[in-house]
Amino acid sequence: MNLNQYAIFHKHGRLLDAAAIAYMLFYGSQDMAELIFCYEPNYGILNKNIEFILGKHEYLRPLLEKVKAEKRNKQKIQTTENTSK
Repeated sequence: MNLNQYAIFHKHGRLLDAAAIAYMLFYGSQDMAELIFCYEPNYGILNKNIEFILGKHEYLRPLLEKVKAEKRNKQKIQTTENTSK
């Protein structure tokens, strides 16, 4: 599955299973990992195998933290906008 196919898959409300996430994080690109962290519930961390992969690939943990921070900032902005109305 490439980035465009995954975006379409997500747009239709579908979610990846843990095995697919583990495979894509282990063998996929950094861009794919970022999409998984953005779109999947619990940032795609569904089991211990995925935790292992995060430890194995050094670039994934900082990328995950970046996505988490971006989501927190979006939520803060939305909360601020909602309370100012």
